[in-house]
Amino acid sequence: MRGEPQEAVRIARSQSMPSKTVSRIVETSRAETAVNVYAAVLVGIAMSVATDKLFVALSQIIASARAGDPFISANARRLQTIGWALFALQLIDIPSALLERFFPSLGSGAPTFLSLPEGD
Repeated sequence: MRGEPQEAVRIARSQSMPSKTVSRIVETSRAETAVNVYAAVLVGIAMSVATDKLFVALSQIIASARAGDPFISANARRLQTIGWALFALQLIDIPSALLERFFPSLGSGAPTFLSLPEGD
């Protein structure tokens, strides 16, 4: 589609994006965008798995506390699982921040908690 780069430039400029960001958007080809989207999806899936582990362990701890026995060894293992899941989320955030920084064509679609400063 011939009008896509011009439309991207118009939208980017209307949102007061820096000119470097606008030029990156225009230079990104469809193939690069597809690879970037796949990478973002993989990062999102990894984040979802870690988050699921975290919430499952947390719900099990809450259930055992409601049953009146919160100080059991199973809850200690669950707390370790929660710690490892949080650690995994922090590690997964590194590639997601890199996706957001170096592939602005993804826009807000790049999953991230961490924001890297612009290196202009």
